[in-house]
Amino acid sequence: MKTDIYLMATLPQWTLFIGIICFFWGIIEKKIKFSKIGNILFVTTGLISIASLLFGDFGTITSPTQTGAIMKVLCLGNMLLGALASLNLYFQFKKQKTNSWIAFFSFVIAICIFMMYYNVLQGAFEK
Repeated sequence: MKTDIYLMATLPQWTLFIGIICFFWGIIEKKIKFSKIGNILFVTTGLISIASLLFGDFGTITSPTQTGAIMKVLCLGNMLLGALASLNLYFQFKKQKTNSWIAFFSFVIAICIFMMYYNVLQGAFEK
């Protein structure tokens, strides 16, 4: 089970890391291509989390502080991030300027989820 959790936490963590860098670089430098790449990576992370929920073996969860329960919450958070990023991509392709709040919330959620993955990989949620 540890190797399954490690694989299911490492791949989305690196995807989020690269997505955060591309998204931040695109917003700061006003390069929409990089911002779109970051959003596409966030959507990819959401799709990875759907596959993890469907096919992942998180084991039987007996308490809410176990790593399997935290991974399920992270997968749901990634699905939310993917939905926000796809909405942000829609606004970017339509070239509307009203997506600043959606972009801000998706960036903040991505950083929070990235840090939670870091805690999972460091073993902070295991007892």
